[in-house]
Amino acid sequence: MRIQNAVTKLISRAVICGLLTVLAACGSNKEPEACEQARRGFFPLINALACLTGAENNVSGKPGLSGATGYSPNPGQDIAHQIGEYEPNSSLNNANPVSLTSDGLAIAGTITGDSDVTDHFVFTPPQSGRYGVYLCDGSCDQVLESAVLNIMVFDQSQTTITGTPLGSQSEQGVTVNMDAGLAYYVAVSGYNLNLSTSSYQLAIVPSTPVHSPN
Repeated sequence: MRIQNAVTKLISRAVICGLLTVLAACGSNKEPEACEQARRGFFPLINALACLTGAENNVSGKPGLSGATGYSPNPGQDIAHQIGEYEPNSSLNNANPVSLTSDGLAIAGTITGDSDVTDHFVFTPPQSGRYGVYLCDGSCDQVLESAVLNIMVFDQSQTTITGTPLGSQSEQGVTVNMDAGLAYYVAVSGYNLNLSTSSYQLAIVPSTPVHSPN
């Protein structure tokens, strides 16, 4: 309990410091570049803290970041259903709605460090079970290792379920228990991209076995 309270205090202080930095840079509107730089640094921090909070306050049996299970695609994994993302989708409230088939889905997209830092998607699983959510490394039978991209998964109430580490070289893939008929959100975010653009392919696939709802 003491450790949890200490973590909560640390998170609160970090959020307050971040907000003060953004307000100081954006309050006068005299230096728009400084304002935008402060915002780009603050919102990825909030994403990371949200994931950490989900891990520390895991009382519902849902996996937090510390308990996230990676995902290993099947050899020769081929996803026939492939689409592209579209803007705007920079927040959970305007996430791209996508259709997830029983064979899975691959979504191609790009994010840019100066203007389009995060893309969001929302879908409803056709079956209950475990699903792999990951970024493809070339083909979707391999998981991308990256320090500049990360993924987050949220439930129907937009509460963090799990995610991958932010800012460290690691495999960008998790396995998540999902219920048929409920909405789930996935966010793909960039970290320290500055002015560069990064392309990605997000895959969401059933991890057998899955079963039909009762």
